[in-house]
Amino acid sequence: MRNLLAILAASIALSSTAAAETIDDQSSRVTLEVPAGWTHRPVNSALSIDEPAKEVNFTIVVVDAADLKQAAANAAGMLKKITSKLKLDRGKKLDLNGMAAMGFKGTAMLGPKPIKIALIVAVTPANKGLLVIGLADAARFKNHKKQVDAFLASIAPLRK
Repeated sequence: MRNLLAILAASIALSSTAAAETIDDQSSRVTLEVPAGWTHRPVNSALSIDEPAKEVNFTIVVVDAADLKQAAANAAGMLKKITSKLKLDRGKKLDLNGMAAMGFKGTAMLGPKPIKIALIVAVTPANKGLLVIGLADAARFKNHKKQVDAFLASIAPLRK
């Protein structure tokens, strides 16, 4: 994650909003592409990615543990602290471009606004846990679905 943060700090200085940007994290061996026009910045040990109108946000966290169930429970606990009326489904197993993963969908209230939630927990090629937490304004989500789908599809193991 430190490599990711260093790359981010350098790229933010150069401007992270001009075009789609590929971010490679050597410590987790994962790559992802931030959509054109979206911004990203390090927040503590995470990467925060925002759509320009801030109607969609993704938070990416790399953790040492690769226990999917424990990582999902930790992420759900964090979501309970920042939202109200949280409802997450039971989740389903996914293949995230070759990485074993669990995906959860849900809804909640963030302040007065209803939001949609996507939570993906994956095991990276470096045997670390990758948490992808997506929050979207429920009323505006349809406007961003193509970019959200493309972003999620871009999360993949690094090529050697």
